[in-house]
Amino acid sequence: SCSEQSKTIKPSPSMFFLFVTLRTFSSIGFAVVSALSPVAVADFFEGRPRGYCLMGISVAPILGGLVAMTISSWFLAAGFRWQSALMVAPAFVIPLLILLAIIMPSSNQHLNVHRPSFSIGIVDELKSILSKKTYIFLVLGTALASLFQRAMSFWMPTLLLYGYQSRTAAFYYNLPFPILMLVTLVVGLIALLTGMPLIMWLAESWTSGKAIFAGRAFPRAIPLTITVIHLLAAPLSALFITLFTKSYPLYLVALYAHGFVSGAGTPLTTQILLDVTPRWNRAAAMAINNLVVGLID
Repeated sequence: SCSEQSKTIKPSPSMFFLFVTLRTFSSIGFAVVSALSPVAVADFFEGRPRGYCLMGISVAPILGGLVAMTISSWFLAAGFRWQSALMVAPAFVIPLLILLAIIMPSSNQHLNVHRPSFSIGIVDELKSILSKKTYIFLVLGTALASLFQRAMSFWMPTLLLYGYQSRTAAFYYNLPFPILMLVTLVVGLIALLTGMPLIMWLAESWTSGKAIFAGRAFPRAIPLTITVIHLLAAPLSALFITLFTKSYPLYLVALYAHGFVSGAGTPLTTQILLDVTPRWNRAAAMAINNLVVGLID
């Protein structure tokens, strides 16, 4: 039983520091991948295909999280030790990384990118990146939006649990709370998968004056779309939180609307960030952006 296991487990400071060390290395790996993935996409793709790839990068962590929770739950329900669930990700990731290193060509050869023939030094390179006002505003805006999203993800389970406890089970169609959380995740994912491609398609079509915007190109369409997304995200969040204890069906509608609207914000912002920095500075620009966002988070 859990009580018997808790008596036999004697945690030690050395094990804790080992945990912190390993967790640090995993975070370093994630930081590198999150900074270089958009850069690799930008080196190989341009225009609308690049937007589709950035959209895939944004959706992948969400899908991965759902798969991870499913696999972990299966491991625990099957009676395996909880440590065994931690081996699932390396089993998938390590072979894929090896395969990627083998089959992926050089991005410089692919695009024939001409880097500067001299090195300006890391300090001057940082000054060059930070001298762009658009980049500064993008990083600050991304950090504030991420702060809002992190707070939402951190407090949402607690808020929903309090709301669930304040009503009768019949109000939620006699569904247990874990099922309600699963429904929330599924509705949010469906909203993301339907809203993100549509909004990105509209923004890119408006930028280039194609499709329904034929002959009416608007170069600032993507920044304007991002602005509208963030202005709508906050009130929609407040709306679906409030509706959770008022009307469960309306809560799901508002939840879907929030996910539909806000999904395209991240890939569109990344697209602008990649456009305003030179090719040879993109990795540093993404790393600085991730650093600032992470510190504010």
